Amino acid sequence: MAIRKHKTKAGRNTYSVYLKENGSWKYIATAPTRDDAKALERREREQAWQVGQGLRKREIEDTFKPMAVPWAEQRLKTHKRGCDDVWRMKKHLVPFFGESQVKKIDVALLREFISHSISVGMGATTLNQCVRLLGRFLNELVIDGRLPTNPVAHLDRATRKLFKPKHDPKNTPFIRAKTEIAGIYRELSGDVQIMFAVGVFAGLRTGEILGLHIEDVDLVRRTILVRRSYDSTTKDYDSRLVPINDSLLPVLTTWLTKLRRDMGLVFPPTGHGDFVKEHRLRDELRIAQKKLGSRGLTWYQSTRHTFASHWVEDGRPILKLRDILGHSTVKVTERYAHLAPDAFVEADYAAVFVDLKAVPTPSATARNEDAEHTGKES
Repeated sequence: MAIRKHKTKAGRNTYSVYLKENGSWKYIATAPTRDDAKALERREREQAWQVGQGLRKREIEDTFKPMAVPWAEQRLKTHKRGCDDVWRMKKHLVPFFGESQVKKIDVALLREFISHSISVGMGATTLNQCVRLLGRFLNELVIDGRLPTNPVAHLDRATRKLFKPKHDPKNTPFIRAKTEIAGIYRELSGDVQIMFAVGVFAGLRTGEILGLHIEDVDLVRRTILVRRSYDSTTKDYDSRLVPINDSLLPVLTTWLTKLRRDMGLVFPPTGHGDFVKEHRLRDELRIAQKKLGSRGLTWYQSTRHTFASHWVEDGRPILKLRDILGHSTVKVTERYAHLAPDAFVEADYAAVFVDLKAVPTPSATARNEDAEHTGKES
């Protein structure tokens, strides 16, 4: 068994582990640090000893495809967007890593995958999602003891910048003028008008609006229990309570009274299908925006993002907004923090203060004397 140090083209050191077998050196894997290489070496030594003593059979070299695809398909049971993970695994990751031995997937091979993906025109967002999915899979192998370290965690900052999404969520546009919100509401009609009100005044996602049931709306307590979407559950599988604000209360009251039902969808479909089609919302919003000469914002930007942005601008707490929006962590909600009117308190503005008026301005005579003195020294 041997560890060999290599220097990459970028000047970084890597450490490859080799095992002498039948008189020749066999490459095992590459680790980013010497400690990781030593850990891998110890594991291989122990395995070789156990095989030699007949205590265990030699492990078959695990390849990527037969391990990764079942792992991704298992996520269908535990992750709402597991179907997207399966698609990315089969479409992008398996064609590149499919026949590779899992323990030979190192930083160098990851960079090769990233360069290849960029060369064939893969978008930064898709590439970012693929690398993150690969990282989750390899991390499971680290936890199971099959890998000494996760190479995705050792990608340097320069490499990560290659697939960093260009979109900054803090710059997501929203309807800034409240008069414009009212204008769009008046231009819409029927159920789309009410759905717009639920989105812009309660912050519900589009699927949550379409899947909203009458029994989940409590006009007395002025709350909406968000516990489902039109395609089964909410995004994070958790239910949450959302307040019905002063603008939404009369709108919802009138609409529910008009329905004359105690159960079922708040917005039942008028045509075929089990739910109102999303394209109806987008199309009618676009028509209303053109009539008003407004910016062509998406439904999400015009409703949920507008609600969150104005909530913060009105001085309401970020933590409560996280609960209303149903974000898994406050870090996601903090994209709106820059809109807070008290983002900086008075003490922040007083920091690093220097009274520039108190500094005496040197006279012309003093400046000339300083110049002459400097000239003599030189």
